Amino acid sequence: MERTPSFRQLDPPTQARLLDLSVDYFYRRQEDFWRREALQKLPALKRVTNMLICGEDLGMVPACVSPVMKQLGLLSLEIQRMPKALGAKLFPPGKRSLPERRHAVHS
Repeated sequence: MERTPSFRQLDPPTQARLLDLSVDYFYRRQEDFWRREALQKLPALKRVTNMLICGEDLGMVPACVSPVMKQLGLLSLEIQRMPKALGAKLFPPGKRSLPERRHAVHS
């Protein structure tokens, strides 16, 4: 959104308000919803299959995703060229998690 010509045409206070609305909608307001839905649906999914479950937790995901996946013992998708934290080393020594590690993705 911030890179669009129309956004750049807005005055700074309007830009700041629009960014705040975006963060509020995409991150704050939906956090509890996604946590509740995951804790209700994913345990049932785990009970009915003997397959390993890997969550695609890349990109714009609520902050609750990683803790819920850890709580439920779900694998995390780790892509070598896409570390989840800016500047982070992808596979640091001693990292204890449940990742599925890949070199690339389809996109």
